[in-house]
Amino acid sequence: MQTASYVTQLRTALLAAAAPGGPETAQAAQLLAAAADPALQLVVLDLLGAVVDEVGAAVGVEVQVRLSGRDPEVVVISPTVAAPAEADEDMARITLRLPESLKDACERAAAGRHQSLNGYLVGAAQQAVGFPMHRAPAPGGHRLTGYARA
Repeated sequence: MQTASYVTQLRTALLAAAAPGGPETAQAAQLLAAAADPALQLVVLDLLGAVVDEVGAAVGVEVQVRLSGRDPEVVVISPTVAAPAEADEDMARITLRLPESLKDACERAAAGRHQSLNGYLVGAAQQAVGFPMHRAPAPGGHRLTGYARA
């Protein structure tokens, strides 16, 4: 995502607001706009970060903003899901008694991760005892990796 166009829009609006003030005001606005570019870019990044945090919390997945050069990238981290059982491993059935409030909380957490209650509980049990887990594939089958340069 390129933020330069948004910063340019802000600069244009500032110059347009200063135009009625005459040539001296317009010149001052041009100097101010040039000096404010880095700060405006940081404000746009802060806004993007805040939006990503709210969207991630609402949807129940981790969403991050990563910088690629000067341009931010929005990355969705899929929730960890339980690894499938081995093909030759038998599945066991158990009866689990939970307080109603705990069951409701687990159902909400599972729904937030787009999992069934059983899948969520299996994942929690695997994590608690150290069984291997894997990440769900990213939507669309794309995965971003790499390092940031300062």
